[in-house]
Amino acid sequence: THGEVVWSEQFDVDAATYGGFGAEDEIVARLAAQVADHHGVVLRAPALPSHLSDEPAGYRAITGYYQFADSLDPAEGEAVVADLERAVAAEPSNAFLVGLLASAHSIAVLMRGAAGAPESHARAADLGHCTLALDPRSPYAHSALATVALAQGDRSGCRTHVAAIVEFAPHHPSFLYRAGLLTAGCDQWDEGIALVRRATRLNPHHPSHFRTLLVLDHLRRDDVAAALAEAQLIRFEGYIWAPLCLAICLKELG
Repeated sequence: THGEVVWSEQFDVDAATYGGFGAEDEIVARLAAQVADHHGVVLRAPALPSHLSDEPAGYRAITGYYQFADSLDPAEGEAVVADLERAVAAEPSNAFLVGLLASAHSIAVLMRGAAGAPESHARAADLGHCTLALDPRSPYAHSALATVALAQGDRSGCRTHVAAIVEFAPHHPSFLYRAGLLTAGCDQWDEGIALVRRATRLNPHHPSHFRTLLVLDHLRRDDVAAALAEAQLIRFEGYIWAPLCLAICLKELG
C-alpha cells in the first residue's frame, strides 16, 4: 500500500532442459516456495496472517513454533511446546495447531535421538495420528510420524510417511528437507540428498544448517574442496555440526 518492495527474486532457468511448460512450472514452484516456506517471505514478515487461529494463544504459539524451527534452541522448544499444548487444548479440532504440536515433539526426537525423550516419541506419534484424523494430507503429521518411525527403527513406516510428505508438499522446502534427511537416514542416501538439493534450490533463504548433509555428501564423493565451500556457509549459533564439518574438511586437506 506504500509502494515498498517487500520481496523480489531473480534466478536463471535453462529452458532447454524443460519440455512444454516445464520451465514455467519450475518458476511457479520457486515462487510458491520462497513466499510461503517456513523460512519464506510471509513468515519473515513482521506479522503472520491472523486466520491461522481464532485465538490469541494459538497465534502466539504459531509464531513461536516458526522461531523455534529457525533456532532449534532446546530451551526455546520447551516454551513453544507449552504454548502449543495450551493452544490445542483451546482448539482441539484445529488440524494445523495439532500438527504443529506433533512436529514440535518430533523435532525433539530428531535432536535427542532414538534413546532420548521417550515421552516425545509417544506424544509426537499420538498427535500425528490425531492430526491425520482431522486432515489426512497434513505434512506436519506425516513428518512427525516418519521421524518417530525412523527413531524406532521402522524404516518401512518412515518411507511410507516420507512418500506422503513429498506427495502433499512437493514445493515446500522445509518439508522436502525433512523428507531428504529422513530418507538418507533410511540408507537411501542419494534419494535423500536429491530432496535436500531441491529444497535448498527452491528457497535459497533456508537455514544454513540445511547444508550439513551437502557437506557430508561431498565428503562421501571425495570432493573436499566442495565440502569446505559448503561448510563455510554454515553459520548457526550453537550448532555442533558447523565447526565439526569445518574441522573434518580441514583435516582432509591436510
